[in-house]
Amino acid sequence: MKYVGEALAIGTLVLMGIMAGFFFAFSNTVMPGFDITNPISAIEGMQGINTVVRNPVFFVTFFLTPVFALAAAICAFISGRRRAAVLAGIAVVIYLSGAFLVTILHHIPLNEALAGVDARALGAEAASVWIAYSSEWTPMNTVRACASAVAMIPLVYCVVSLRRQDTIACRGTAFKTFGAGTLINRLGVSSTPLSNQFSTILVPSVYPSHFGLSPAPENHSP
Repeated sequence: MKYVGEALAIGTLVLMGIMAGFFFAFSNTVMPGFDITNPISAIEGMQGINTVVRNPVFFVTFFLTPVFALAAAICAFISGRRRAAVLAGIAVVIYLSGAFLVTILHHIPLNEALAGVDARALGAEAASVWIAYSSEWTPMNTVRACASAVAMIPLVYCVVSLRRQDTIACRGTAFKTFGAGTLINRLGVSSTPLSNQFSTILVPSVYPSHFGLSPAPENHSP
């Protein structure tokens, strides 16, 4: 379960990054580009984008991002990793409130309204229609981009937390498997008690020459 949660957290991070980049591209490039072009072309171009964006790749990325994040939080909670679960939960809340719901409640109604517009029939009014649409659509899209980017922060900490706990668990397992003595020997550390090591240094009778003393006379009595 712990490895499933880690995989879900990493997958969510990737999906969240894709969505943040997708929204950022519109606010930074696509919409400003439409704003300086012919309004009729801008309306028709946006209508085309709103049509082709309804594809399996976008749907999977957009809808599975919060699902993966929630699943990662649940797996982390079940495996006893409360901190990672909370971090994944925070990412879910940020994405749902700042990107998902904004899309459902704000952008989809705007796109549907624009879909029913005949740009060529508007004539001179096309400019005012496009300005009204763009002025409402772009700022809230920037909110979606920022929310997706901010949601990546707790996800990064979530992945780090899961990996760190895995490392600690592996070390604990190795310590139990090999035993303290085996690990000490593998590390090249002497397992001789410190009291014995100090006694060989501090007792003059062991190494009298080290202290400028003469060896004790031998007793030759029968």
